[in-house]
Amino acid sequence: MHSFFERLFNLIFPPTAIEREIRSLTPASLAERFNPIEAHGVTALFSYHDPLIKQMVWRLKYKNDRYVAKLFGELLREFLLEEFADSYIYDSDTPIIVVPLPLSFFRRASRGYNQAELVVRELQGLDGIAVQTDILKRVRYTKPQTSLRSQRARRENIKGSFRVHASKNIARAHIVLVDDVLTTGSTLREAKRALKDAGVKKVSCLALAH
Repeated sequence: MHSFFERLFNLIFPPTAIEREIRSLTPASLAERFNPIEAHGVTALFSYHDPLIKQMVWRLKYKNDRYVAKLFGELLREFLLEEFADSYIYDSDTPIIVVPLPLSFFRRASRGYNQAELVVRELQGLDGIAVQTDILKRVRYTKPQTSLRSQRARRENIKGSFRVHASKNIARAHIVLVDDVLTTGSTLREAKRALKDAGVKKVSCLALAH
C-alpha cells in the first residue's frame, strides 16, 4: 500500500534529477565522494561545494529526509570505526560517546527535529560507541551563525550557549560532537569548551560537510 501511494505521489510530483540521483545512492557510491579535511579544530567528511552533497544536507536539514540521514549515518559509522579502532584495544577505559550538536528549543520546535541527531541515531547499536542526545543542552536562542560575517561576532553570538547535563558521569569519556556543516567552527568550539569545563577527558568535533 505504501509503495502505491509513493508511486502516485511521484507521478503527481515528479522528483527532480538530483533527487533521483540521491535516491540511487548507496553507502559505497557515497563513499566515492568522501573528502575529509581538518579545519578550525573540526574534521569534516564531505565537501559542501559538491552539488549533490549540498542538496543532501539541505534535504536533511529542512526536509527531514531519513534516507539521507541513513546514508550519512553509514559513512559516519565507517569513519568512526576506522578512526577509533585503536581505542577499543588500547584505551577501553575511555568510553566513546557520540553527541549531536543540540539546537535551541525554539529552532527545534519550529523544525520538529534535529538534523544532526537524525544522523547520529543511525549509529545506535554500534559496538564500543554509545549515542547520547541529552548530555549537552542549548540554553539560549542565538542568531543563525550564517547571518553574521565576522568570526568575532560569531564567537560572541554563541558564547555561553551550551550547558552540560550535571547528572551525567562523563568525565572519563571521549565525546565526539557531530554537526551538519562546518563554517568557522565557532559553535562546535563553544560546545567543546562547555564539555571540557565540565571535566570531560577528551572532545573531538566532526561535521558532515565543509
